[in-house]
Amino acid sequence: APVTGTATISTEGSDFNTIVGIWSGDELATIDVIVDDAPRPGGAVPPYSHSVVTFDAVEGETYRVAVYGYNINRGNIVLSASVEAAGAPTAVMVAGSTRPPAGDVAIADLVRAAGYELAIVDDDSDLSALDLTGVDLLLISTSVVPSKVGDVFTDAAVPIITWEGLLYDDLALSASGASGETSTSRTRV
Repeated sequence: APVTGTATISTEGSDFNTIVGIWSGDELATIDVIVDDAPRPGGAVPPYSHSVVTFDAVEGETYRVAVYGYNINRGNIVLSASVEAAGAPTAVMVAGSTRPPAGDVAIADLVRAAGYELAIVDDDSDLSALDLTGVDLLLISTSVVPSKVGDVFTDAAVPIITWEGLLYDDLALSASGASGETSTSRTRV
């Protein structure tokens, strides 16, 4: 595959009832079946039952495609293939300054180097209105004012990394008012 993403193979437009098989590997003993398009009823006359299969493709991996006719049907094959590239994971960093300190800049550089698209949000923003839909990681810097963040992200359905110890209890990472403990429902890493 040219990129990592969702691959789609279609026989739309073929003039017979098709079945598609997709596999990877070079030797019979190591073949890995990716998709075996299950046989299904379809006529020998229009409208035909065409195959449309999808699978997770990996950049650089070679995939082999076989198209054959259901119930020994034969005809002209129209084959199309595409791969929709997977998007880069996204991260949001909540920081306490429009001019982040050197530590925040270093963390941001590491997150970007790990392949994340990173947005930095100032803790003066309305954090309760921050939309985390599609966000893969939330970072909360030690440069934030803890009272501005509070428990806004306690129930966020996103992995959170924070190095601001005064937020551990607000985020339910420790017992209320404690420092360095772990709760029974969350784990501090």
